[in-house]
Amino acid sequence: MTVTLERPGDAKAPALVRLGGYAAKNSLKCDRLTQVEQMPQTYPEELKVPFSPFLQSLLDSGNAFEEHIAQRLRAEADPRQVVVIDEARDANGERTEEAKRQKELDTWVAYTDPQVRFIFNARIGGHFESKVTEYLGVELGDTGRISEPDAIELGPVMGNGLRAMRFVDVKDHKVTSGRSPGATTYPASPLSEPFYGAPGSIELEGKLKYEDWMQLAHYYRHAESLHLTDEAHSLWAAVIGREQVLVWAHLEDIGFLKTDPVTGKKRPQTPLELNDAWYERTLELIQNARAADVDPSVEQLTFPEWKADCKECPFRQVCLEELQAHGDGGHITLLPGITPDRAKVFYSLGVSSIGDLARLDPDDPQHSTQVSYWKKAVHQARVTKAGKVCRAPRVHAVNLPRAAIEIDFDYEASSSHLYQRGVRATGRRVTRGADETRVKMRVEHRVFDDFSATDEGELRVFVEMWAYFQEMLEKAHHEGHDIRFYHYSHYERTQDLRLAAKYAGQPGVPSVAEVEAFYASDLVIDMYQVLKSELVWPTKSHSIKELAKWIRFSWRDETPGGDQSMVWYAAACNDPDPAVREANITRLREYNEDDVAAQLALREWLSKLGEARKLPSVEDLPAPWKPRAR
Repeated sequence: MTVTLERPGDAKAPALVRLGGYAAKNSLKCDRLTQVEQMPQTYPEELKVPFSPFLQSLLDSGNAFEEHIAQRLRAEADPRQVVVIDEARDANGERTEEAKRQKELDTWVAYTDPQVRFIFNARIGGHFESKVTEYLGVELGDTGRISEPDAIELGPVMGNGLRAMRFVDVKDHKVTSGRSPGATTYPASPLSEPFYGAPGSIELEGKLKYEDWMQLAHYYRHAESLHLTDEAHSLWAAVIGREQVLVWAHLEDIGFLKTDPVTGKKRPQTPLELNDAWYERTLELIQNARAADVDPSVEQLTFPEWKADCKECPFRQVCLEELQAHGDGGHITLLPGITPDRAKVFYSLGVSSIGDLARLDPDDPQHSTQVSYWKKAVHQARVTKAGKVCRAPRVHAVNLPRAAIEIDFDYEASSSHLYQRGVRATGRRVTRGADETRVKMRVEHRVFDDFSATDEGELRVFVEMWAYFQEMLEKAHHEGHDIRFYHYSHYERTQDLRLAAKYAGQPGVPSVAEVEAFYASDLVIDMYQVLKSELVWPTKSHSIKELAKWIRFSWRDETPGGDQSMVWYAAACNDPDPAVREANITRLREYNEDDVAAQLALREWLSKLGEARKLPSVEDLPAPWKPRAR
């Protein structure tokens, strides 16, 4: 995110740009976006696509969480020491330039009040900088940065008469992510006393989030340029996450394993080191972009590549069209598994189009033994050019066992609870007559769900579905039928193991060992692993949406997807209108029912092809003809 600062001068010259904290947060995501945003003549605003409902819901949730923290500070902290700045909005709810200016002036007033120790909803930009310049009598200004930290905690008065700043950001997520062998103890402050050094601590598993601390490093460097920091105090920073306490850490004691731009090797680096390298690189990108926007003959330093972050980028359609128009068959990063990092080896050979990649030798002795994804990438390119599904190398038939009773299941979860489990039971009886083979099918769909967003509801759904699984196992055993359970990817297994541990000892809850044994048995098939490893698909990904779409299966909903389901779930739980809540519950149930139906459709599609024996092997596909020279 960048903020444009209006300056007098030539109206045709590109506006000066200040980099904000969100730009630092997103520093690893896309250099291309950094450049495109600075080229308004080449890429005007109207080319942007609006936020998806999912991303908008995340933004709304983040804003609501920040407001919740503000309300708690107003209610619990000493108002003489803790100031919460309000920001005016226009009739459309948008921020105005005048409101931003006033916010900076309010930040300065609070900063210079000796009683104030904590400023929530602060802003540091040109207007604040002019006040610092006036106070010190020295011309200051950091025209490259702007800062809107969620809070500033004020330390002691320094030698220049100003008070040292420490920075705090509010995040609508847990402060750490992942798991670690043991918990780490961090200094922690309650919202009633949001000051560094307030008694308290917290133990957290996992690691601090890189993006959060890049933002905090950005604020520190900006304040440092304005002589508002003291190393003894200002290098401490904090995040207020869902734990709803200030979790403090030292900016020079945190290490993130990232690639060193000089050596090309990964090493632990502090947020300040990483921020400095990002800032230098970004200024170079902006300078190049502004020159290229005025003079198209200037070679740009970046080019579009497709990656996971693209799906929520405002310029995603622009980049997608450029990538599709790139060379023979489109750009290689449109292929599943070909990330920008993996593409580098092909760039070094002058290969950037799918057609050029398809014409490489998959068994090239110079590369196939050294680059683990070489052969797979060439095969993927050939399948994409051919437009047909193929068997993977050395696969004679897809190993996707069928059974008389088949159970497809699929889970849906929010950030806090697993709320829905859809189960589809299909009875298959194969009758072999003299002249034909007929399959009779009986289908039963069950859904176990809860929209209370509580542990009690999550537990009930888990117990009911596990009991249903045991019932179907007993039924198959009693009737002498074989049975199998099908899911898509590791998600279901991960969730069941988590819940078995979380609710251990509760009535009806299986042990972790029982869940492990269930998923490890040959009764349970992860279709994602089978379809990804034994077939090569001409699709952009191996998601069930992409593969089912290829075989012409369609969802009833026009915009199916896991991200979308989170938006529907929020409405199902929280919308004040009962009719809206019920409509979203129905939408979720139909979406889940279609998910499990898609799994069955994929199995049926393979069976009709004789378990893929009629599908060609990717090794039999010839390299595409080289395009004629122009």
